Formats: sequence, structure tokens, C-alpha cells
Amino acid sequence: MRTTGEGPVQRLGNVLAVREGSERVIWRRAGTHSWRAESLWPRPEDEADLGAHMARRDPLLVIFERRHTVVPVLAEEMLLARPALRACTEFSDAPGDDLGEITLPFLDWLPSDLRERGIRFAAGTERVLSGPSRLRPRVLLESRDETVPHVRFVRLAVPLALSASDLAALADKAFGDEEEADHSSCPYLHRVTVS
Repeated sequence: MRTTGEGPVQRLGNVLAVREGSERVIWRRAGTHSWRAESLWPRPEDEADLGAHMARRDPLLVIFERRHTVVPVLAEEMLLARPALRACTEFSDAPGDDLGEITLPFLDWLPSDLRERGIRFAAGTERVLSGPSRLRPRVLLESRDETVPHVRFVRLAVPLALSASDLAALADKAFGDEEEADHSSCPYLHRVTVS
């Protein structure tokens, strides 16, 4: 299902929550029953806000389900796409095949040190998620990194629609006082330390 929006960003006070994955593709209605993929977040106009947020060292919560995200797309949906989005899209050379794939670059919008940290966290969570499905936690939160504590990564083990109150609770767990936090309200949360 296509939904309109300004991308994967939600502000929760001074916390910026970003959904990494298919939510980064920004769609626009092109008619009653059609959509156009417009761009990939962050767009140039988003980069200044993101840079200012990070420069202030305000909290940034990065949420993802998987490292490799592929979004199916029809050729007609790419007619108005910006170059950055077109660069991530491939179509078959077969005649009459107008189905393509947008392969999203994982965490490419973060500075390289944070991107690498996010990749290490994603890889480290594979061990936790390899167990029996009934024993897997639904939400994995990266342990606080003391060098850059204002950025935290969260992996959703299953697709979850997070409401504003869910995101606020998750942000409180991520950026609140670790020693004082009451984790009983989030039994689905599992902290992961990755070296």
C-alpha cells in the first residue's frame, strides 16, 4: 500500500525518530488510483534540518526492521522520480516487463562512523534473532554508546506499526536515565551490546 507523507521522520519533542527502510521512499498521489515515487529521504531540503539536529547533538532514534530493503515499483510510478531515487532502481530488460525494484542503501544518510555503528548493531542482532520465533524479542535496542550517546539504533524483529505513544515510550527508554528507567512497561524490549 502506498501512503503519502514527508518521509520516515517523526519529531517527539527534541527527539528525531527516523524509520530506515521502505518508509524512506516518498510517494505522491498522481490520481485517484495511482502513485508516483518522488524521492528518497533525506531530500536536499531535508539535509539542512537533519544536519542542524545532529550538530546540536539532539537525540536521534534510528529504527529499522532489516538491513536489505527492496521496494517493488512499476515503471509508470517512477516517471517523476528524482535522480537519487532513480539511481537505486533497476528494471528488467525483458520486453513488456515494467516491474522494477528500488534497493535502498542502508543508513547512507548518516555520517560514516554512525553508519558503521548501525551496521555492526544490525549484524549483532542477527544472533539474537536466530533463536526460536516464540523466544525472540520484538524490539532490540542498542546499548548506549558513550562516545555518541545521543544516537541510538532500534531493530524491530517483526513488522510493527508504532503509534506516536509507542515511539514516545521507545524514545524514553532509549534516551532516559538507564539506571532509573522502569523497563517493566516494555517487556518486548531487549538491549543488545555490540562491540
